[in-house]
Amino acid sequence: MSKVALAQIESSTNKEENLRSAVSIIEQAGRRGAELITFPEFLMAFSPASQTPEELSKIAEAVDGRFISTLCEAASRNRVAVLATIYETSATPNRVFDTAVWLDAFGNVAMTYRKIHLYDAFGFRNRTNSSLAARFRRR
Repeated sequence: MSKVALAQIESSTNKEENLRSAVSIIEQAGRRGAELITFPEFLMAFSPASQTPEELSKIAEAVDGRFISTLCEAASRNRVAVLATIYETSATPNRVFDTAVWLDAFGNVAMTYRKIHLYDAFGFRNRTNSSLAARFRRR
C-alpha cells in the first residue's frame, strides 16, 4: 500500500517563504516514508482579492522556472512524488494560468494540468471561454 502525505499549509503572499516551507514539508514526508505528497492550491503564493492582474503576473513563472525546479530537487533528494500548483506565465499580458504540476520521485515533471476555467469566488471573476477543454500535457 502506498503512503500519501497531505500537506495542509497556509500560503502567504511571499513566494520564497512558501517555497522554503514546501521543501521542508517534502523532507518531512520523505523521512516518514511517504511516496507522494500533495499540496493545496495557492502553494506558490496566496492571491488576495485586492491583488491586481499585473501584480499576480509578476509572481508567475514557467513550469521550468525556479519554483518548480527547486521542488524537483527536493522530490529527487527525498524520493517523494509531489503534486503542487503554481501561477504559470502566459503569453497574454497580465494573465496567468493556475497550473497543477506532477513531479515524479526522481524529480522530473511528469505531467501538468493547466486550468482554463477558474472559479468565481473569493473576489475572483473568470472571464475566459468555458467551452475550451482543459489541457493535460505529458512531459
